[in-house]
Amino acid sequence: MKTRNKIVENICSIIPGISCFGTVRCGMILFIALSVNSVSATPPPGYNLQWSDEFTNNYLNPANWEYARNGWRNSAYDTPAAVSVTNGCLVITTYTQGGTNFTGFIDSQNLMMRTYGYYEASIEFSNAPGQWSAFWLQSPWMMNVLPDGYLGNTNNDPTNGVEMDIFEHIDVTSSGTPYNNGGDSALWWNGYGPQEKGGEVYSTGNLGVGSGFHTYGLLWTTNSYTFYVDGNVTGTSTSGDMISTASQFIRLTSEIESNSWAGTVPPGGYPSQANSQIKMYVDYVRYYSAAPVINQDLPSKVYVPAGNPYTYSVGVTGPAPYSYSWYGPIHVVLGTNSTYAAPAGIAGTTRSYYVIVTNVYGAVTSTVSSLTFVPIPSLTNSCASNALTLNWPADTTGWLLQTQTNSPGAGIGTNWTTVSGSALTNSAVIPINPTNGSAFYRLVY
Repeated sequence: MKTRNKIVENICSIIPGISCFGTVRCGMILFIALSVNSVSATPPPGYNLQWSDEFTNNYLNPANWEYARNGWRNSAYDTPAAVSVTNGCLVITTYTQGGTNFTGFIDSQNLMMRTYGYYEASIEFSNAPGQWSAFWLQSPWMMNVLPDGYLGNTNNDPTNGVEMDIFEHIDVTSSGTPYNNGGDSALWWNGYGPQEKGGEVYSTGNLGVGSGFHTYGLLWTTNSYTFYVDGNVTGTSTSGDMISTASQFIRLTSEIESNSWAGTVPPGGYPSQANSQIKMYVDYVRYYSAAPVINQDLPSKVYVPAGNPYTYSVGVTGPAPYSYSWYGPIHVVLGTNSTYAAPAGIAGTTRSYYVIVTNVYGAVTSTVSSLTFVPIPSLTNSCASNALTLNWPADTTGWLLQTQTNSPGAGIGTNWTTVSGSALTNSAVIPINPTNGSAFYRLVY
């Protein structure tokens, strides 16, 4: 469970003679620092963190986000001035200045775009009538301007993408009914004109999200969407919903549209930028993928006796089936299984090998392994004082000295055992045991 220090805003009532409305920050009157717990939902089994922004800088990371709109949208002017990063959170502030409503709109288009996976954000919403905030996914092809003036491709093609509203939060409904404790998730596709399809997956006013941080998640697979709040499933797609196969980007937005589904903008608008507490706080955004994860990697270096092949093996976890593409000295696929037998080479040559393992959710690349073929070393011996001394070249340290003893006339068998410590040296002194009928020694790698 992650903890953030926030300033509690409903504190004015504890000071006699001071009254406050709603969640107005008390400014210079009093500040009390408390810990607000952010519930961390667990990603589905087999999913691993691939990308995140924890907002630990004091600026919006340009490698992750862009200011998606600079201009009018409905009843507000979207401006970078409404977006800030402070105290470990992204903050989007809605305010009114000089009779104009302002708010913020950021996304990860062309910076972080993925297909399938589990998306999660920890957010604290503080909305007002006529205004809403959202965490959602969008596709570039849903934003195409068509000849008829409408947005979005209308050929009902999953490669065009689907607007996935992971969570939208409002203060009141169009009729003025309080909705601060709830929200909705929705799916939209086939453009934004008369041929638009989709709708809400769920909508409820009783989620308990009216205050504090909560996690909002979406699991997008090849055949379904599942929505979560605080780790609990709130809605799933139906068989009629379009499953996007497009690469899509993340959006974090606050918007204003008066006399619409989020109610009516108050007369005179919202507080000024300096005083507004209509804020969307985002603690983190994370993306998890079910792409394969290597749990048995290739060795970074391998030394093999010249004239011998070497067999590589890779192990992975994650949803099957997998496809394997082995690459060697030239970039052509050499093998398509979990193992690959590199052919023998002559002494002094080195080759590089790696494998890419893919499933429907993504791919992972192994360590690049350097395979060097070394000369087979000579083994020399001498006897003195009832001891056998064996030596082999110093540049072949790492080879194993193995031995077997048999009765006279039995010859060489398969009962080889490794001489302890031989991999770390290039010599061995072995006492001669007269009871052994015969003894054999060899070097292996």
